Amino acid sequence: MDQNYFKELIKEKIDLVNLKSDYLKIQSQRTQKIMKNKACLQNLKNSLKIANIRVIGLKEEVEKEMS
Repeated sequence: MDQNYFKELIKEKIDLVNLKSDYLKIQSQRTQKIMKNKACLQNLKNSLKIANIRVIGLKEEVEKEMS
């Protein structure tokens, strides 16, 4: 077999490995972004729960004062 054939084959394999590596990096970045978004959404949800509890408490206070 021709030596150029092997060189070309090795180059193609290296390119393939680089493509797979790049794909995995992109997937990892997407996963990290999703996890960060989930954490932000959970924080927002918790903040809204606290705010809702405060509003409910205030509403009950006003109702007590009015009765």
